[in-house]
Amino acid sequence: MRVIRLISLSIVAASILLLVVAGIYALNRGPTPAQDVIPPRNVILPQPGFMQTSYEMKTPFLQLEYATPSAQLPDLRPLLIYNGKNNRPDAPTGQIPLHFTLGTTTNTIPAGKPLYINYQGTFGFSTTPTLLWITAEPQGTQATVTVHMKNETGQEITTPAAFHQFINPEKSLNRIDPNLTLGGFKADGALFAKQKGRLLGPDLFMEKHGGDEYRFTQGRERLDFGEGGEHYVVYVKVGDTLVWTGTQWKNEEPGPETRNKPVLVVNRLEPRIASFDLWDPAGKGKVTLTMIRALDSTALNTALSDFHYISSRTRYETTFDVGGQKLSLRPDDWVLATEEGWKKLSTPQEIDDYVNGKVSGLLLVIDHVSKEGDSTVLKATLFNAWRTAVLDVTLPLKGSETPKSVPPEEEKNRLVPDQNTPTLQTPPQNTNREEIESFGPSDSE
Repeated sequence: MRVIRLISLSIVAASILLLVVAGIYALNRGPTPAQDVIPPRNVILPQPGFMQTSYEMKTPFLQLEYATPSAQLPDLRPLLIYNGKNNRPDAPTGQIPLHFTLGTTTNTIPAGKPLYINYQGTFGFSTTPTLLWITAEPQGTQATVTVHMKNETGQEITTPAAFHQFINPEKSLNRIDPNLTLGGFKADGALFAKQKGRLLGPDLFMEKHGGDEYRFTQGRERLDFGEGGEHYVVYVKVGDTLVWTGTQWKNEEPGPETRNKPVLVVNRLEPRIASFDLWDPAGKGKVTLTMIRALDSTALNTALSDFHYISSRTRYETTFDVGGQKLSLRPDDWVLATEEGWKKLSTPQEIDDYVNGKVSGLLLVIDHVSKEGDSTVLKATLFNAWRTAVLDVTLPLKGSETPKSVPPEEEKNRLVPDQNTPTLQTPPQNTNREEIESFGPSDSE
């Protein structure tokens, strides 16, 4: 019993001791402090690629405090493509237009002027001012691009420095607006074929008979387009510019009149092939077009085999039988080969139609009557249908002799024919032709 009593007393003493210790601890601790609360802030969410949010450590351990967002420039280097300058021959010389592609769109800015950019899931060009824009300066085949951005308070952001300014190498478009059409035809590599374009060569008729009015054709080559009533002719040399008027190509000096219109620049005129650059109206893109030189295989030295002298009505007027048709010829007559036979061009309209290329065919130009030994002959010049070859011919004014021409070995070909094309040659030009003789065939003839 004594042992049990001692154990009970010990338990009671221990309980009293614990109560005393608990009371002392409670008195020393004081009231429970309230939990710290971070007041709410009005936070503007960062724009993708523009803003960077950070947090700072704060005591006690592992407690974070919100810090002001720090903005940084987006990295446009892998997205922005420099397509080069406007190299059209009529481009303004003061402010050089530069072309850039961002995403799927291409835009143009003068050097040093702003090009605005927006962000709607992806970066793209904006037609209205934004807080993000670029400026650029051309440097040879590359451009120095500067990226500008302002935050909502108007402060300009220039970091990171690598995103702020960088060199953008040129990557030429080498393509043209796929929606561009000329006369209903898509502007692509087959444009000349669809426009019935033919490069013929120097127009020898114009060189001989064009005069001051057509002096611009000298040193140029004839380029024909269209057929029938839509046929027209232009004359070009390397470096020339043709502008599209809406219905046809036209020779024009590069300048304000050619801007904002498709233009064609002549690059090369070689014996077998020619090349041209077709520029779109804004100068954003171009396509290179080629044209194979057309060749004419007409044998001029046998073209007048049906001409046979009949008689001379006067000193200067002679009559020939041409395939059963009587044809009276005088110096300065122009005689055109048509489907119905040879026909003299007698009216101003007929002559203009031939000169302007609206009608074509072999043309015989009667020069003058002359004496060759004891014979009287009619001198003439024969042009092929394309007027790219010419042959001096002699029509005997007696009996049924066949018209004479310059021997083939003395002819001079001004074209470069295909290996399988018969050679068509042109004789040297005689700049001192005899004056018209004041006599016709003698009575004995």
